Amino acid sequence: MGWLGNSEYNCPECDGNCRRECSECGVEEECPHCDGTGWDPRQVDIEAFKAAATALQKRSGLTWEWIEDKRRLGLDGGPFGKVAVEDFLKESNVRGTR
Repeated sequence: MGWLGNSEYNCPECDGNCRRECSECGVEEECPHCDGTGWDPRQVDIEAFKAAATALQKRSGLTWEWIEDKRRLGLDGGPFGKVAVEDFLKESNVRGTR
C-alpha cells in the first residue's frame, strides 16, 4: 500500500508514493514511471489527470489527497471540487460502471 492510501490504480513502481529510490545511485527521486502522480500509467491517463489536477490547483490554491476509508481516490480542492482518478481511467480499464 502506498503511504497515501490503498488504490487498485497505484503505480507498481512506487506503490502510490510518487517517489522512489533510484536503482543506480540510491537517491530518492520523483517516480519516472508515473511522472510523480502515484498512479499506474497502464491504467490511468497520467497526462489528462495532471492537467485536471493543475487546473484544480489554480482554482483552489491548495489541493490534498482525497482518501476515504483508507482508499486513495484522487485530489481534493475543498469547495472548488475534486479530481477523481476513476474519471481518467484508460478505456480498456473501465469496468462498465461509468
